Amino acid sequence: MLKKCVCLMLLASGQDVHSQQLDYCENGSYGNHYLWIDALMSGDFFHFTGPYHNNYGDQDHLYIGYDDQTDQVIQWQTGLNELVLVPGRFDQPWMDAYPSHWQVWIDFNQDLIFAPDERVLAHSGVDMLVETIDLSELVVDGELTTRMRVSSGLFEDAPSCGSIGLGEVEDYTVSIDATVLHVPAIYGSIQEAIDAAHAGDQIVVQDGVYAESLLIDKPLTLTSVNGPANTNITGVLTEPTIVVMAPDVTIQGFDLSGERQADLAGIHYTPGADRGLIKNVDCGTEISAETDYINIHIDHADDVKIDQLHCVNRGSRGVYADRSSGIHITNSTLNGHSRTGIRFLLVDDGLIENNVLNNNLSAGLSLIASNGNVITNNLCDDNRLGMSIGDSVDLLITNNRCNRSSSFGLYITQVENSLVQDNLIADSGYQGVLLKESNLVTFRGNTVKGGFDFGLHVLDSFDLEINENSFETNQEYALVAEGMDQSLVSDNLWINNFGMIRYTFSYGNVFTGNSSANDMVGGASRCRIFATRSSNNMFYLNEFNWTKGGKICLSSSDQSSWTSVDSFTYEFGGQTWTVQLGNYYHNADHFDVDGDGVAELTHPVSGGPTVDTRPLSQLLSFYLLQKP
Repeated sequence: MLKKCVCLMLLASGQDVHSQQLDYCENGSYGNHYLWIDALMSGDFFHFTGPYHNNYGDQDHLYIGYDDQTDQVIQWQTGLNELVLVPGRFDQPWMDAYPSHWQVWIDFNQDLIFAPDERVLAHSGVDMLVETIDLSELVVDGELTTRMRVSSGLFEDAPSCGSIGLGEVEDYTVSIDATVLHVPAIYGSIQEAIDAAHAGDQIVVQDGVYAESLLIDKPLTLTSVNGPANTNITGVLTEPTIVVMAPDVTIQGFDLSGERQADLAGIHYTPGADRGLIKNVDCGTEISAETDYINIHIDHADDVKIDQLHCVNRGSRGVYADRSSGIHITNSTLNGHSRTGIRFLLVDDGLIENNVLNNNLSAGLSLIASNGNVITNNLCDDNRLGMSIGDSVDLLITNNRCNRSSSFGLYITQVENSLVQDNLIADSGYQGVLLKESNLVTFRGNTVKGGFDFGLHVLDSFDLEINENSFETNQEYALVAEGMDQSLVSDNLWINNFGMIRYTFSYGNVFTGNSSANDMVGGASRCRIFATRSSNNMFYLNEFNWTKGGKICLSSSDQSSWTSVDSFTYEFGGQTWTVQLGNYYHNADHFDVDGDGVAELTHPVSGGPTVDTRPLSQLLSFYLLQKP
């Protein structure tokens, strides 16, 4: 976090900030032929430096990989500032294993030291880096002109002084401009201060209740001194509380308790109000009886970031973003809304991370026709739908927890080329996960348990990968496939479900490496696998260890295979074998004469003509398969 201080321009007339005249510590590398800083951009500023600034024989510098660029001045403001860093890299494929580790420091207090809390960026990667530097907590009364140090090295967390090993360091001058307007000491209302402000200024609001609605029509930072617990903007009934009509607007540290009628927002970022920031804002409590409004509405505005937003039991939606891109919602609590905690409609390339989305009547998250979004580490408990996601591509849905949804934990329809991984879906009132009309989706490493009905329901989808999941204690079949084609179901674990798999109208799927054990009640008559009207499915190297009884039920028209087509090379009993392999069945005859791990007798899979010609004599853990 940045130091929160009042910074003045300390440099006297005629003095510059070049490294030769200010006593900053030396920083650089012993070599920069593999990694260097190629170019730096910010707004209208562009500076290309290129490779190999070696400084051999330069008595002013101790290190090879250092370049003094302090004659280059970058103009920034309090609030959000874009920084683009272009790496230079030795052009060999093996360099992909060695990312550029970027760090940036700014000497905010001008003490000639780059302190740990003055580091404003740390990021690793091999491609061009585009980042937003958040200076919204920096209070500058006038202009701050100081040193910025940019480091690109082979090693993470390289020091700001001394050697970074391999890489390059460049120093620049950064000028941060803002005028501070104080409310109510100088301006009686917040709107008066906004009207008097110029682009890039900062408005600082003291504790109090401000009965006004705001229109922000220029880039600026609006911040309170002591946060939302002490600073309330009530708004008026007939208008949104805050309307933002300009880019680069930061709003930080306010409570929005007050009146608002239907369809009006607490904060409304209008078309073109790009690169905004809402931070540490509390939506407050409702004074009027109306509840059908949105707390935060982002409409045709790109790259707006929301962090530490608190909206509980107020309005229909916590955040509604539509027809925008690059929206980030992080570290926020959006609970108890009459519709959804977050809704994305036609929003691409966004981030929804580390949020609490509980007790919403419709869904914790609703995402429609929104591509390239990352949804990670969110908690969505006690909603009707934990997350409802549809008509989207290129999604990353990871490490979320959706518990006790009254209907579905995850409701996914018409999604393509996406990854659903490492999520916990527990105790759903109906089904754990619905995956409908979706293609090229990987469903991996998830835990789906305690559902009242199916665990995972696949409907009219193809080319899926369902692997390494755990299905536990679901009260109906753990996996139900209706119209699932050309998919791989592998290495999943089924424990104590009513049944393992039920499939119908499903073709060309491969089931392998799955283990099902200790399924709940039902006894020998229970159909743990039930198949109808399907063909060309293949089962091999699965473990059906139903110690409480159960059987496989296949319709007479089922044309599935229960033995591998190809032979496997594996170690078993201290020897190496290469043969075709089937599955392990708890009720098969496991007698094995030659010790190859394959039972001597074929196993009738369902009591009919279908047989496994190579049933396994032991559980899968006894076989050490060699990779092809």
